[in-house]
Amino acid sequence: MIHIITASNRHLYHAQLAEMHQLRRVHFVEECGWKALKVIDGGEYDQFDDDRTVYILALGPRAEVLAGMRARPTDDKCMLTEIFPELIGPDQPPLAGPDVWEIGRGFTTPAARAITKASGRSFTIGMLAAAMEWLQDSGVERLIGIAELHTFALCRSWGWNIRMTGLPFETPEGPVTGIEAANTEADVDSFRRMNGISGRTAHVVTDADIGAFGGLEQIEAEFAVLRADQPVATGETARSLNRSA
Repeated sequence: MIHIITASNRHLYHAQLAEMHQLRRVHFVEECGWKALKVIDGGEYDQFDDDRTVYILALGPRAEVLAGMRARPTDDKCMLTEIFPELIGPDQPPLAGPDVWEIGRGFTTPAARAITKASGRSFTIGMLAAAMEWLQDSGVERLIGIAELHTFALCRSWGWNIRMTGLPFETPEGPVTGIEAANTEADVDSFRRMNGISGRTAHVVTDADIGAFGGLEQIEAEFAVLRADQPVATGETARSLNRSA
């Protein structure tokens, strides 16, 4: 299942959030070679990990982290405008404000990649759908972010209607680009339809859920049949769905 972790239920995920930061270090520092990142107690953190940040985590049957992403409002700060302003063209409208959220720090673990290889289920598509769904439910209809150039092209192939905010910029780790996307109900429905997703994608676990089931592992077991990490179309299947939509 894909979990939405907000300030209100963060106390239920101490272990998973610590694991997420460790896995971000493994992915971004060790696997991707991003040298400018800050590592604290073995985990990767930055100034955008704070009380306002919402985390989107895909958990496995033992409530272990398989993949993650974050979302954050931009009315006080954001990576695109403050860290990479060169990715914003001179003719762009304001890209930060009370109605805009930034998504980023998406990663998958080797275990998640093995599941994808075996089943065709894309954790990245699932997390994107969950983030878009929850944010749209919360009234957020514009998203921004920073993406590696190959990731931008991949997201477009999934039917996510994103656009570049300016020319790509070369970093030591490769070219990146700023992105913006509308996140209306129609946009979310289109993305879900084009990737064969039916039903709700994510769940916000509450104290009542823990009281009813006993813990995150039990919740994963109870929702196993209905969980949002059901097969999600990728590759030729997604393209076929796109053609028939």
